[in-house]
Amino acid sequence: MNLTLAKLKQLIKEEMVHESQKALGIPHGVDLKNNPEVLYSAAMSFLGNNPRLGPNSPKRAEAELLMKMLNNTIQGVVQRRDHSAGDRDMLHSGDVDGYIASLGTETTPEETERMKEEQGKLRMVQRALGQAMGEDMAGDARYKSWQAGQRDFFRSNPDYKPGDNDDY
Repeated sequence: MNLTLAKLKQLIKEEMVHESQKALGIPHGVDLKNNPEVLYSAAMSFLGNNPRLGPNSPKRAEAELLMKMLNNTIQGVVQRRDHSAGDRDMLHSGDVDGYIASLGTETTPEETERMKEEQGKLRMVQRALGQAMGEDMAGDARYKSWQAGQRDFFRSNPDYKPGDNDDY
């Protein structure tokens, strides 16, 4: 077997993912990007068994691992409708299967809508996990602060036009 650096990295990554899944009770060998409902049900079960995951919780490390898995799956669960040019480095290194996978898949609008619904469910459980971990959603606080600043600006400048700052 001709083992390239790319293939070795892929094998290590797959093994790490499988070990992480096993630690969280997710069945071995499940591709979470193609089966996000498995991750959703595992996360809901984990939250049901561990409603408090503060900094001193014995399950905190598993919760952080689950959060990383949710983040990665959320990013990749919705596939785009168009084909990409693919990763030519994989093709040149001899990894034809990897190159074919990097081309992407074309999806129907119904499939895309289903994937977006699954992504929404994963985001919901991600927020619930964050709250159980004691994260105060700092991003939401920053957004609310920005929103208040924008509101105050427009209240104090009622005649503002979008082109007013083009001089800068």
